[in-house]
Parts: sequence; C-alpha cells; structure tokens
Amino acid sequence: MNGEYMIDFNIIEKNYTEHNRKRVEEQYFLGSICGIWDKNGKLFGKSQGFSDFERTKEIKQNSMFRLASMTKPITGCAFMQLCEKGMIDLDTPISRFIPEFADVQVSTKTENGKIQQTEKIKYAITPRMILSHSSGIGSGNTLLIQSKYISKCKSLEETVKKYATGVLEFQPGTCQAYSGTWAFDVLARIIEIISGMQYDKYIKENIFDPLGMFDTTYMPSDEQCARTVSFCKRTDHGIEMQSMPAKAGFWCVGEGWIGGGAGLFSTLDDYSKFARMLLNDGEFNGYCILQKNTVALMSKNQTVQPSKGIKKETMWGLSMRVCREGDVLPKGTFGWSGAYGTHFWVDKENGITCVYMVNLANAGGSGEQASHEFEHDVMSGVKKYL
Repeated sequence: MNGEYMIDFNIIEKNYTEHNRKRVEEQYFLGSICGIWDKNGKLFGKSQGFSDFERTKEIKQNSMFRLASMTKPITGCAFMQLCEKGMIDLDTPISRFIPEFADVQVSTKTENGKIQQTEKIKYAITPRMILSHSSGIGSGNTLLIQSKYISKCKSLEETVKKYATGVLEFQPGTCQAYSGTWAFDVLARIIEIISGMQYDKYIKENIFDPLGMFDTTYMPSDEQCARTVSFCKRTDHGIEMQSMPAKAGFWCVGEGWIGGGAGLFSTLDDYSKFARMLLNDGEFNGYCILQKNTVALMSKNQTVQPSKGIKKETMWGLSMRVCREGDVLPKGTFGWSGAYGTHFWVDKENGITCVYMVNLANAGGSGEQASHEFEHDVMSGVKKYL
C-alpha cells in the first residue's frame, strides 16, 4: 500500500506474463524483463523469454541491454549536478563553451532531400533548450539530410564540432522536435569542458559508482558482452538477427563510443538504482546525487508551442518525458524510453518506479507497443481506496 493506493501485484503479474508470453510466442521479440520498486526496495520482478537468438538462455536480472536514448536522462542528471555547483546555468549560451555554435545556420526550406534555404540564428542555444528538445540541433528533416555528420569520430570534441557546421531545424526556443543523439552529445561535451573530465569518467565517478551501477558502461567487458541480449529485428516472418558490433551501444557509432544521447549498456537492476534515486528526490545508497528541487525541475513541463512529434498526453521536462492528464500513467509521472525497447518511469503519486527492458532494433522508442502495454499492466494493479 502506498498512500491512498493499494497495488495488487497478482494482477500485474498475470497481465505482464500473459502479454509478454504471447509476444515471445509470436516472435514479436525474444523476451523482456521488468521490475517495480518503491523507496524501500523491490516490490515486483518478472521476466519472460530469452536473451539469445538461439533461445537457449532465459533473460535474467543481470542480462545486459543497449539503453539507446535512456542514456539521455543520465546526461541530464550529470548536467544538473554542474548547475547545482554553480558551474553553469540552464540559460547560459552554449557558444560560451563551443564558439562554433554562435553562428550556426537555421533551415528555412527543405526540398528533394536538400536544405534549400537558411537564415542566421536569432536566439542563442542554451542547455535548457537542449534538455527540452527545443534547440533545433539534429532533429527532423535536417538530421536526415545531414546524416553525413554522424560518423565514427574519435571523440565528442571532434563530433560536436562537426555538428556545429550543420544546420538547425528551427530557430532555437521557438519549437520542439526530438533530437535523437546530436543535442545531448553537445551537452555531454559541455560537461567535459566544465568538469575537465572525459564524459564517461565523469558519470562513472559522480553517478554510477555512488549508486552502485557497476554494470552500466559504454564499453562492456567480454563477460558483459556474453550477458548482452541478442540484437534482433522484428519482421513479418518473425525475429531476425541484426548486425551490430558486440561492444557498440548504438547503430551509427563504433565500439565504445561515448555519447550523451545514446550508447550506454546496462541491466534492469542497475538502471533501477538511477530510477530509485529520482523517486527518492535525488538520494540513494547514502549519497545525494541531486537536490530535491532539481529533480522537481527536471520533471516540470518545459513544453514550447508549436511542438513536433509530442503526443497530447505527453510533455517534455528537462531530459524527461512528463505525463499530462489523460495519459495511462498519473499526471506528473516522468521518465524516458530507448529506441531498442527500454522504458522507465517514476510515479510519485503511487510512490513507485518501474523499469521494462527488451532489446529490439526496431522497437520504436516511446512508441513501442509493448512498453505502453506494460504501463497498462502496472496500472491495472493500482487501486485507489474510496
């Protein structure tokens, strides 16, 4: 029981098992795993299906998954730590740290797969814009046209400088559209500049180690690779293996690539520690990772109108999806999803956080049907006392 609510885990287990067994049998995916926690610990955990294409190994608590965009909330957390220390402000122009973005061009017309017209940038890009997907960096048609910039560079510094030679989709702060990797890579580079540390080392020292997230990494060991769920694609003919280097965390980058927008590997229990920290207002395992008011700010609506690709039930906070009234989850619930089927949310109303993981090349991120089905599975077991 949490507050005025009671959670019936028998109902949740029944619905999760039924739905996910069917998806495994129909070769929608190889398998899935989920967990529910409150501030005191784990309340529920269940898995269904397999971690390997040959279907010889069941998914386990220590199975590794490619997080894809569920890397972003960690980048958001890292940046907000620097804000708390007074090392940068949400509204500081990013050109102060990466001068190349001071004169970036903005697309005004695209046609036949080309950018036909541009204009000068009118508003300085800020971290707040990046965190709320209103910067115009690496989104929409301009991203598709500029895919040549997504290359296997050796460092964030090199890659981000290439991004700055590109074109924004819209004038910063005037609209919202999802940036798959570019914008959060820029943020990660700013973290490197301010902290004086390589980005992966910063998040390891300031987030992963304090939380005990020892299976979360950009470069999995051979032992961790052996635990990584096979990378497959759903087709009309069932599941097919997809080509992906064993230690590459995302489709367009090389092995061990360090990025702010994607690239991390993790396990269900490891990521739950990050989610539980957010549920507990920034504290976990005896460490204060974020201040309470910072977590509240990250989960506050930052939606700009007009917005592209945001469902009416959803708002964007700072590196977070935030639920509106009418979503299956309670209003104010926040979290994120990954392109390969990872999904989590923090439900302050019911005092729980939930994590769901699959590994599917074409899962579709926030639009993944199985992820939304799991939301319904959980909420089917939440009953309010009258």
